[in-house]
Amino acid sequence: QVRGASSAKIILGGPAITVYGPMALRHLDADYAVVGEGEESFPTLLDAIEKGRSTEGIPGVCLRENQRVVAAEPVRMDRFGSSGMEEWIQWGPYERKGGTWGIQTKRGCPLDCVYCPFPELEGKGSRCRPAADVVDEIERVLRTRKPRTFEIVDSNFNVPLAPTLAFCEEIIRRGLKVNLSAMSVNPRTASRELFQLMERSGFSSMMVTVEAANEAMLERLRKGFGLEHLERTVRLARETRIHTAWFLLLGGPGETLETVDDTMRFAETELSWKRSLVIVSTGIRILPGTGIADIALEEKQLSPGKDLVEPSFYF
Repeated sequence: QVRGASSAKIILGGPAITVYGPMALRHLDADYAVVGEGEESFPTLLDAIEKGRSTEGIPGVCLRENQRVVAAEPVRMDRFGSSGMEEWIQWGPYERKGGTWGIQTKRGCPLDCVYCPFPELEGKGSRCRPAADVVDEIERVLRTRKPRTFEIVDSNFNVPLAPTLAFCEEIIRRGLKVNLSAMSVNPRTASRELFQLMERSGFSSMMVTVEAANEAMLERLRKGFGLEHLERTVRLARETRIHTAWFLLLGGPGETLETVDDTMRFAETELSWKRSLVIVSTGIRILPGTGIADIALEEKQLSPGKDLVEPSFYF
């Protein structure tokens, strides 16, 4: 105990903590780690601390007990709603630094991208909020905080597609004037109808996680779409006024100079119009529970029992 140090408890949470689970408490000098969805677990933990009750056994709460770390399984809620962020966050400093206001319309990812922890984080089944509930939240935040931009932070904006179309249609029906951005548009279900509705409902930007423009690499990365879907998405995106960021990821399983050439040639010839931004990264961060972790073990790029809190990359 350091003289003058606070006796306040330190509680960790969020996606990274959920990915690493109890391992996080072996690296960080905290008392608790809330894993999974914390809307119920976190208030329950705070109540137990405040009332001096035992905190062991609270769903989704890992804890440090003397020198021992007690693990817990991540919590996934059947239903979820508004974040309520407008009630407790001081928004001005975030917006001045360029922040967007995050809105979540669905949780869960049915896809199997080789590098991605979202199926482990949120489950493979999609849990969707009613469109009216999401737009109620946006209207409420518009009245009280007036952020420049709302960003839809779903792991998959348009998979499944029907709830996404319903969300756009609800904004149009209410006549809301709002600036929107989408974090992860998937080429598999991209369509002219989707992009037209996005534009009409206020989307000014979107991000598309392409990763590769080579059929073999798309298959090895388990993207769930092919070159035909990608080419269609590019063609339709060019018809809109929506600014689009395309993410490319080099160095995945089976990557060669030839497959890199295919991807970069596609970027240079097909993604080079005025409202298009290409972002390229190399190497894949290996996260627990992902397909790339299994591949790295098989290829001996990763040793068994490696502590993945320490950054490890697949090339």
